[in-house]
Amino acid sequence: MATNYMSTAQSKTPYVDLYNAYEQQAKAKGDTYKANVQNQFDTSKKAVEQDFDRGSQEQYINYKQGEKALPEQLNKAGIGGGAAESSLIRLKSAYGGTLGDLAATKNTNIGNLESTRLQNVTDYEANAKQDLQDAYSSYMAKQVAYDQELKAADLKTFLNTYQDQYQSSAAASQAINSIPADDINRAEKIQYLQGLKSALSAQEVAQQQAVAKAYASSGTTGSAPKVIKKVVPLDAPKTTKKTTSSYFPSTTRSAGQTIIDEFGYGSLKK
Repeated sequence: MATNYMSTAQSKTPYVDLYNAYEQQAKAKGDTYKANVQNQFDTSKKAVEQDFDRGSQEQYINYKQGEKALPEQLNKAGIGGGAAESSLIRLKSAYGGTLGDLAATKNTNIGNLESTRLQNVTDYEANAKQDLQDAYSSYMAKQVAYDQELKAADLKTFLNTYQDQYQSSAAASQAINSIPADDINRAEKIQYLQGLKSALSAQEVAQQQAVAKAYASSGTTGSAPKVIKKVVPLDAPKTTKKTTSSYFPSTTRSAGQTIIDEFGYGSLKK
């Protein structure tokens, strides 16, 4: 099995599981980052607005003080009538201009803060996206390798366990039908069992033909002879063997003259 397997033993997709967990962690990390950036923006924006409020308050106080002192200043200067009114208008205009400058500065600063916030979020998301793509490629490559190892181990276990289990073509057919649809080596196992089934079928046909041939060569009638599975090798020690087939009379041969074939019949060695 894969040595880097870190998920649950029951999972067939450990690295997919790991990537999904990594993706969830990355999303949570991203949400935290964006929240922090937003908090920093809100704090900085509030500071800018407070600066504007203080500046506006100071300008208002200065305007009011100037407005109160203007008549006395005009009298001392001997200015009156329309000239005095013009002086008051200029005072108000200067105050309004100062407030406008303060508001423009505030808006510029807030705009810069917003641009910085958006840029930080954009850069983070781009980096996070690339990081996820890299992580996905890495985890999926490991998953493919794990799948290959899992398939190889499963098929090896199958072959080692079942290669001698099936003794008939019928048993092999039943085994083919019992393979689950989601078996990771279904195609390979079916191919193996089909080959085994064909080999067993051929052996069964050959065995049946041998029985029929032996029966025909006996020259007798009646039921076919029973097949004796154990075969005495031709090079077995020479002994005296009495045949007991109901199709032949009992005969005793001298040592070395009797061969017991796989069907239990004795034949005279010439």
